[in-house]
Amino acid sequence: MVRTFIIAVPGLTLPFVIRAAVIQGVATATEVSTVGVVYTALLGLLVYRQFDWRRIYPILVDTVSLTGAVMLIIGTATAMAWALTQSGFLEGRGLLKEHIMNLYGGIVCPGARRCRRWLKILLPLPFYGLFRCY
Repeated sequence: MVRTFIIAVPGLTLPFVIRAAVIQGVATATEVSTVGVVYTALLGLLVYRQFDWRRIYPILVDTVSLTGAVMLIIGTATAMAWALTQSGFLEGRGLLKEHIMNLYGGIVCPGARRCRRWLKILLPLPFYGLFRCY
């Protein structure tokens, strides 16, 4: 049991290294995650010898391709948000919200507070077209 613990100590120190680096202000969470990946790879390669050197290149290629796909999605979403903002697509939303609040938030509505709360939650969502008032 002691022998197993001694073998596991290098791997068990990683959470303490990460916590100490973040708390002391040496690195941010993103930087510490990189340190954790490098530390784990070095442990697998040099200490435990359970990791083949030839596997590193395909793993890095998979990681870079997945990162590229995620960045493409984020970039496309950002471009779409910018285009919608520049087009003035949501300019009428404030007037619509004010009209609905006046319509359903008055004394006529028995649950005025509940109506207002739900409308404040639902109106910013993309399906606010369900609440059209003509």
